[in-house]
Amino acid sequence: MTSAKIRRSQLVAPFGVGAMMMAPNGVSMICATLDQWFCYPDGSDDKVDLEEFQIQEWRLQKALKVSGFRLPPDFRTFASGDDAAKNIRMRIPFLRFPSWHFCPGCKKLGREKLHHKQKAECPRCSNDPKFPRKRPLVQMQFVAMCEHGHIQDFPYAEWVHRSTQSNCNGTLSIRATGGASLSSQVISCSCGEKRSLAGIMTAFMTKEGIEDTTLSSTLDPHGRYLCSGVRPWQGDTQDHGSGCGSPIRGSLRAASNVYFARIESAIYLPGSAGGIAEGLLEKLENLPLSTTINVMRSLNISITYESLKATPQFHIVSGFTKEEIEKALSEIENSINGAADISAVEDEIDPETIRRPEYEILRKVSDSDYLKIRVQNATEYGSKIDSFFQRVNLVDQLRETRVFSGFSRVKPKGGSTLTQRKSMLWKKEPNYNESWLPAYVVNGEGLFFEFNEERLRVWESRNDVKSRVRALASNMDRVRLHRGLADVELIPRYVLVHTFAHLMINQLVFDCGYSSAALRERLFLAIGENPMAGVLIYTAAGDSEGTMGGLVRTGEVGNLEPSLLAALDRAKWCSSDPVCMELGEHGQGPGSMNLAACHSCGLLPETACEVFNQFLDRGLVTGTHENPGLGFFNSPV
Repeated sequence: MTSAKIRRSQLVAPFGVGAMMMAPNGVSMICATLDQWFCYPDGSDDKVDLEEFQIQEWRLQKALKVSGFRLPPDFRTFASGDDAAKNIRMRIPFLRFPSWHFCPGCKKLGREKLHHKQKAECPRCSNDPKFPRKRPLVQMQFVAMCEHGHIQDFPYAEWVHRSTQSNCNGTLSIRATGGASLSSQVISCSCGEKRSLAGIMTAFMTKEGIEDTTLSSTLDPHGRYLCSGVRPWQGDTQDHGSGCGSPIRGSLRAASNVYFARIESAIYLPGSAGGIAEGLLEKLENLPLSTTINVMRSLNISITYESLKATPQFHIVSGFTKEEIEKALSEIENSINGAADISAVEDEIDPETIRRPEYEILRKVSDSDYLKIRVQNATEYGSKIDSFFQRVNLVDQLRETRVFSGFSRVKPKGGSTLTQRKSMLWKKEPNYNESWLPAYVVNGEGLFFEFNEERLRVWESRNDVKSRVRALASNMDRVRLHRGLADVELIPRYVLVHTFAHLMINQLVFDCGYSSAALRERLFLAIGENPMAGVLIYTAAGDSEGTMGGLVRTGEVGNLEPSLLAALDRAKWCSSDPVCMELGEHGQGPGSMNLAACHSCGLLPETACEVFNQFLDRGLVTGTHENPGLGFFNSPV
């Protein structure tokens, strides 16, 4: 049996359902559906105690239309006390994929079943007396996929015979003719047909402006080869697809665009934000009361003060009044009800519905169990900072919930809706009351910067600022559909705040003791009647149980000023200048999605950035060499 160790947080990203990973013995595996995550190998679940895995985050539950979240199970060999027989030796099932293998000796191709556990061996070479030892098979490197998330074995037989209806039962083989391109990889059949793999990964735009692929258009001269909707992580084979009809393209199984996990996150907000008694919502949202509420909901029991009072867990909130408890229960039910009626809400999350309440809370003092904020007026930092920021608040403690809501392939955003993505995570999709998604909770600390709105409006109304952002927006519009980018409204404050966050994180690495991969940005941006212009730079690394405190200490008066001024000073000149700044006139990076920003100045590890290191420009922060006054921090008051 093939097995491998993996961290629980990695089962949310990057190795969640539908993702491939390599076992230590070299076997490529794909993660199975959620139906099988909390079951033993024999399919039983009677020894599983789900209570310790449950996570509650009401805002995300409403947005994602599920009744709860679960922490991925951990593997344990023993337990003590009354739970000795519970949750022991639980494994996350993976399936062998790709199923096509080849023999390094005879070069013949063959297929193994998805559930094949033993080591795959070549039946020809292993029985040949010339070889004293059995010859192991190696999985092929190529797969075929579409942007709706389906993936399958590469169609070697169809490709070499140039037909989707070939009945040839010949033996396939693969040989390398020398060279580094796909044209040197040749598939042959014992019937005499042969064909190289040249072009199998190519995509192009048709005259009608529709994206097509070489694999779909040229595999069969008499018809198109389209995706059949195969889902190997659900146990489907190439012969049992559900139908899709999208163009399909070849890819290396380890290519970066084979899997994009869709992660949604939310910062915990205390109950006092909605006028609810301090600490009450936390008690209702966490174990064991959250389990009690979910059980009552699944049994269609009305969740009221009286029904909750009849449960053994009521003593946890007995110190609150009936009116306070009823108000908190109403808030919870309002967040859950309506989520079950999918037709009544949009099928995608509106980021502002998650970010707006967080923005309002981060601007205020908080001293709850999971969110502690100290408010700092910008005037405390002196004239060099207070004219640019409204406030810089210190977040001593925060809790973030990160949820895996599905995945896409080929493009980060893919072509599937939230409902479609969730359905692909299950072999048999559960009803709403039993629905859940994998998630994990991390604790951290942070610095919240709120920009001076009045000064920001004056700056972003300037023609030279608008013109520079317009060039970046033009680049985005040109490649957005082709690369599957989010439909971001590029406005000056977006580029400014995003770039500032990157520059500040790069500087904080030297000052606060965290690595750049341990810090993250969370952007709060909006225009109109209720504008937002802020960024939370925080640490919430996976599997952490707390923080070192270095980030908050760096934000205190007397410590922040030199760090912030040093970040702005470093941004004026990049080690790749003048090239980096000159490229900012036209764009650089993939798709020219950045202006003056490169690996030497403005880029971060992609785990730290919300938008894949795109939409960055130092010129809007500190100005260009020809026009220093263009930058927000160099603009006149």
